[in-house]
Amino acid sequence: RFIGSELYFNKTKGEIVKFVKGDETIINGGFSLSFARAYIDNDKKTNLRSAWDAIDLHNLVKVVQSVELKKVKRKVFIDVKKKYQAEGNTSGFKTTERFVVQADGIIDISVTVDYLGTTVPFTFPRIGYEVYLNKNIDESMWYGKGPGSSYKDRNTGMQIGIYSANVDQHFVNYARPQENGNKSQVRWATFFNDAHK
Repeated sequence: RFIGSELYFNKTKGEIVKFVKGDETIINGGFSLSFARAYIDNDKKTNLRSAWDAIDLHNLVKVVQSVELKKVKRKVFIDVKKKYQAEGNTSGFKTTERFVVQADGIIDISVTVDYLGTTVPFTFPRIGYEVYLNKNIDESMWYGKGPGSSYKDRNTGMQIGIYSANVDQHFVNYARPQENGNKSQVRWATFFNDAHK
């Protein structure tokens, strides 16, 4: 517990499972690293799919190797080491995460991801966090590229600025399944409900 907030950390999972600030539940269900997503039309390139399939990204098993918690003055430091590998596979990922929880409920997160394998693929479909927010939090504001989606191949068409959108506005219903909703060069982002909480 901190001033006006509560953080629930599951040592077995090695992740935050709930965060409450004031009377609002912000994180509700998990805050976990993710290395896979559904394959899309652009992933048909043989050199991409074969490298990803060799790692077996969709069947990675997370093993929490260590969790260390220490308090320094008014901060709590949580250091977590994990390994992600599919059964019987030597390729995968090793991660080191640090969560720094401050007295005012602000959480700073840093992560190092090391690839376990002999040849590093040209790219990966995803390396990032999946955060389960309270379902009432459906509005967003960010400072970065916008207002639409931006990716490596369509980045220059978007301009740096402050933009806002709700969850539905991030979705693009392409004729063939594609990634959509990504925002690049984001310096900060905030998520809130209709009451701006």
